Amino acid sequence: MATPTKRAKYSTTEVSIDGYFQNVSPIKTSRNGAQFFNATLQSQTGYEQMVSWKSDAHRAFKDMEKAR
Repeated sequence: MATPTKRAKYSTTEVSIDGYFQNVSPIKTSRNGAQFFNATLQSQTGYEQMVSWKSDAHRAFKDMEKAR
């Protein structure tokens, strides 16, 4: 029997990130109809893949990607 994977709890806390957003994908639709997009965050410590379920934030991420 497979064990469930651990997930971080959802947080509404704002955080400050020093880095650059790269490879912001177009908005996609999941199999259950939820909209999302992917991006890569480059920071001093390396690269992190991310997914955002807030499709209304897509334009802001694209603007940050272009502003580097």
